[in-house]
Amino acid sequence: MANQRIPRLSEPKKKKKNRGKKVMYLLLLFFIVLLVVLFFRSSISKIDSIAIKGYHYTELQQVGQALSIEIGDSFFSASSSRLEKRVMQLTNVEGVTVVKHFPGQIQVKINEFDEVAHLIGIDGKMSIVLSNGNIVIPIKGKSIKLMPVLTEWEQNLDNQKKLSISLSHIPQTLLSDISQIKPDPTPSYPDRIRLYTRSGFEVITTIDYLPNKIEFMRAIIGAKKPGEIILLEANSYRSYESKLKPVDNSTQSDGETLE
Repeated sequence: MANQRIPRLSEPKKKKKNRGKKVMYLLLLFFIVLLVVLFFRSSISKIDSIAIKGYHYTELQQVGQALSIEIGDSFFSASSSRLEKRVMQLTNVEGVTVVKHFPGQIQVKINEFDEVAHLIGIDGKMSIVLSNGNIVIPIKGKSIKLMPVLTEWEQNLDNQKKLSISLSHIPQTLLSDISQIKPDPTPSYPDRIRLYTRSGFEVITTIDYLPNKIEFMRAIIGAKKPGEIILLEANSYRSYESKLKPVDNSTQSDGETLE
């Protein structure tokens, strides 16, 4: 008996079913796109407030220009980190934090460089020196800190900027005790300076040495009578009383060499 082949059953056609799914997906995609378009065109996706705090020596207009955003712009036009990078380009700004609160609120907190000194110009007018060396105009009505007064720095602008950075490393309690700082260069020490304190000391050091000599300076001022402190390669101290007395080799001098 000859083998007979059983005819293969054909699978049911799914074209109509597949076509229905495609139409459903296209409709869903259309509605999603429509909702996204409506969202970005609605007021809920726009910036409705920009709050800026912490600026003193930086003009508000400068901050606004740096941010490059306005009320009514898209809330998603720039990330917080991008806005922070823009504001950090301002010369008086040491740090900035931008926080975005949906919907529509942007908060900007600025930290400017610290004030470290007053500068008296040739015209006798006083300016504020920041810790990065920038010179700014005092703010009317703002209380003025006790800080060193810089004088005779017109011919030493580069060293003045270096000094400002060095002063930022001095604790505020000691910084407020320094009344005046003048350039006092020598061939061996072109950046030598002379400091005068409100507690009655005169300090000779250099801009480069100053940050590393702070602890010596603080220790002497806290324990000794007013006098002259020399903080160069070697550290020494001599009271004003010993400088005024006649030299007598039979008695011990008040001068000290400090390690």
